Amino acid sequence: MQRSTALNKQSSHGLGKGMVLNVKKMFKRLAAGLAVTMLMLPVVASASATIPPGAVERFGYSEFVQKGNTAYCIDGRAPLTNANFTITKKTFARGANFVDNIRISDRDREVQIIFTSGITTQAPANSPNVIITELTLKATKTLRVSGEVILKSGDLYTYGGGDLEFRVGSTLEELDVGQNSVVQLTDGDSKAVKWTDTGKLTVDYGNIAVGECMVYPGDKVLYYYSAEVPFALQTANTSAYIESLNMGAGKFPVPLRFQLLADSSSYLYEYSKDTGKLKATTLKWDEEVGAWTGRLEQGKHFIISDVKLRGGSSATGGGSASSTPSGDNPYNNPDTGGSSGNIAAAISAIMAIVVIAVVSIIMSTIVSVKSSKK
Repeated sequence: MQRSTALNKQSSHGLGKGMVLNVKKMFKRLAAGLAVTMLMLPVVASASATIPPGAVERFGYSEFVQKGNTAYCIDGRAPLTNANFTITKKTFARGANFVDNIRISDRDREVQIIFTSGITTQAPANSPNVIITELTLKATKTLRVSGEVILKSGDLYTYGGGDLEFRVGSTLEELDVGQNSVVQLTDGDSKAVKWTDTGKLTVDYGNIAVGECMVYPGDKVLYYYSAEVPFALQTANTSAYIESLNMGAGKFPVPLRFQLLADSSSYLYEYSKDTGKLKATTLKWDEEVGAWTGRLEQGKHFIISDVKLRGGSSATGGGSASSTPSGDNPYNNPDTGGSSGNIAAAISAIMAIVVIAVVSIIMSTIVSVKSSKK
């Protein structure tokens, strides 16, 4: 009613001027509506799906609303990077031990929740075992575009979708080793198994490594493989050809007799997610087998390179070599889709809402103009 009256007052000065004013107002309302509507890009972290070990949940700028003024999210022209924001608050109501890290990714310009890769417990059936009640960012600088302030230093932005709830863990599978004597893993696979009988098992890590061991009834093991190279490690060694074998941190009830298929001239490292640095591997070159061999009591993260890398000491077939340590390298876990898996559906829904909003505003403007003519 109030909007209609305002439009009638504008129209009393003539249809042309009134129409211009109405159109301007229409687009202002549309812009404001879009700002709120954009907050609907997957902002609700649902506990309906199981989050596997090592997964990454991703959150963009539109999912963080300004504290005290939730109608506004982070301006898309202000890159969501460590140069512009810092994470000031992350409050857990439950399950902090299942989260390896919460960070801002400069490469992807987003906030990432990285879940622990060595989780061997089964995910709960219904209720979440990870609840984050607050995730807040603080702007560290003021940014302007054509004189307009798009980001103000000190402003706080918090996740706008309510509590972040996740069911994190492995989906335990009971297997008979007699019928499943080989566990074949490809990049990104995570397989939690409870063995029901006794037998010899072979684990194939994407044709880059193989392990053998005995399994016994009741043994619970998480088999995991990611070939993703830590981003900071790759950017610090741009001339190197680097391969990665991340086995997670799950323990093996019986040590795994392990062979890593790399050349004797390769530089072989073990990467620590805790320190972000490299160290020499405990594996030894076996000339007869033609591979790097050893016994593993739990999973490790191996890095193979054709040249010596910055970040720690390595082993080669001919001995060991050291190099100058560099700064911490953030751990980069595999992306399993997470919240970004629903983006296409969310965008379709948003476009439908935008169309409805546009039609509604135009129709109300036309009705108001017609009323003013009368």
